[in-house]
Amino acid sequence: MNTSSEVEIPDEKYTIYFSFIVCGIVAVATNLVVVFVYNSTAALRSTYLMTTALAIADLLNGLSFVLNGAYKLVQIASLTHKPKFTFLDCVFMPWPAFRVIGSQWPAMLTFCLGFERFLAVRFPFVYISSHDRRHIIVVIITAVLAIASLILAHIYPLIIARNRPSNFACSLVLTFGEVHSEFMYAVTIICHALGFVFSMIAYHSAKESARKAGNNDYIKKEISRAKIILLMSLLSVIFVAVPNILLAITAFLKTFAANITGYTCYLFCIRSSMNIVVFGAFNTDFRSQLIKVVKSFSFFHLKFQICQKIRSMQCRGYCVFPV
Repeated sequence: MNTSSEVEIPDEKYTIYFSFIVCGIVAVATNLVVVFVYNSTAALRSTYLMTTALAIADLLNGLSFVLNGAYKLVQIASLTHKPKFTFLDCVFMPWPAFRVIGSQWPAMLTFCLGFERFLAVRFPFVYISSHDRRHIIVVIITAVLAIASLILAHIYPLIIARNRPSNFACSLVLTFGEVHSEFMYAVTIICHALGFVFSMIAYHSAKESARKAGNNDYIKKEISRAKIILLMSLLSVIFVAVPNILLAITAFLKTFAANITGYTCYLFCIRSSMNIVVFGAFNTDFRSQLIKVVKSFSFFHLKFQICQKIRSMQCRGYCVFPV
């Protein structure tokens, strides 16, 4: 990394990078809560394995924004000249790799969750017959595919375009090149869109089944689950797929606008922070377990304070009235 002549960095950059840090921390913290709650019992861990994987993927996405914003602010504060970056410089930054995993893995999981709801409603016998082994297989396959995409992405900056000029932003296009970035945009857009379509079909089919056959327990549960996945996929389309279309067009036309790209990526981080809101509002299993976890922590905290108070009183007793 070399430095060029002195260039003043616009004030809005500070706002963008600071927003990355704040939103990234929120995404990491909220998804840690989701992962902890869903893993607090064996039943929830088994039932919501794919949802837990989605929270982990969104956590990684949030982490990429924390690293991105923190590094940029440190660099801006310490440098007197705007640095020159190459593709090789960008590929060794910590956030592009997390961005690849944090964008593609949630997209593939959103597609799988929507398709799963579709199978559960339209083909329940097929769904039930493969229920026990399906979740872990899906999580492993999607994780492997995301990692494989990351490995392929490194070929261009490490071998083909090592010294090609890049940019201080080190975005996906300016790190992994146009071709693989367009591929990643396409995967993200298509998976989120298909997940939304399948979850919408599943929700509509479940409502139709309830209208024809009545609201039995199975149908009620499927309607509730389909509604959650439908809402999550809809949010992903709005906050992830549509902005990715904008980024793909920008990359294709080779018109890089740093401010637009920064605020567009900010939407991705907002989406990663919404899991706890969706689950807390619409998933009774998550909400009830979260309340139990909070109460248990409150109980242990109160018990700890009482014990500390007792020990303090005993200490004062020994000091005032020594034996």
